[in-house]
Parts: sequence; C-alpha cells; structure tokens
Amino acid sequence: MSGPNTEHCLRRARERVINVMLAAAVGIAVSGVILRFRDDPAFAFSRGRTRQLAQLLLFVLAMTSVWLRVRIPIRGEESSSSKANRFVAIRTASAISAALAVPLGLAYSWAVEPDLAAVAPFWAVAIGFSLFAIPRSHQVESLGLDGPDT
Repeated sequence: MSGPNTEHCLRRARERVINVMLAAAVGIAVSGVILRFRDDPAFAFSRGRTRQLAQLLLFVLAMTSVWLRVRIPIRGEESSSSKANRFVAIRTASAISAALAVPLGLAYSWAVEPDLAAVAPFWAVAIGFSLFAIPRSHQVESLGLDGPDT
C-alpha cells in the first residue's frame, strides 16, 4: 500500500508530464494548421540529406527521453523529499525531451518537405515517448518515500 508521500509524488509527476503532453498536442495542432497551407519548401535543401539529419536528431531526442528515465539513478541515501523531487524532474525532463520532436518536425517540414506525412513521425515520437514518461505507481513505490513502517 502506498502512503501519502508516494501518492503526492505520483500525482505531481503525472500532472507535470501530462502538462508537457498537452503543450506538445497544442504544438502538433498549430504545426498541422501551419503546414496545411504550405505548398513549397522554404529552402532548396537536398531532401535526402536533410531528412537523414532530421531523423538522426529525432532519434537522439527519443533516446534522450529513454536515457533520462532509465539511466539516471535515484540514490537510496537521499532524503525522501530529494528523491521525490528528483523523480519528478527526471520524468518531466524525459517528456520535454520527447516533446521537442514537435518543433523539430515543424522546422523540417517547413524548410524541406511541407507535407503532413513528413511530420507525422515527429508527432508520434512526441506523444509516444511522452506517454512512456508517465510514471506508474510501482515505480514511485520503489523509491521508498514513506519509509518501511508505513
């Protein structure tokens, strides 16, 4: 059973990640409207090379999102409030990293390939990897925020 500190941390982390997801969703809607009325690319870049670079940057954002969640340790010797704050910050940073795919996709589509199909992978990464940042209750419970006797 989880205690009040665990519940508070879980709620706070979920709220922040969902706020990031809402911002990404608004960004997706705005970029969709912007690209809907765009016929020609803004620049005469090579599509193939630029697409490869954009996909590499998208991969880096996605892997950064995963790395933040998986590889940054939360030490057992930290205080409960420090652990909770660090957990919330890591989850929020992971969602932000994923959400940065939206402006990257808009920039790529605006400059090189003004097509909704070209920006769709960026949107999928933004929403999909942000969903992975939403914490599950067992992840917060494993932090031991309420102590062994609660």
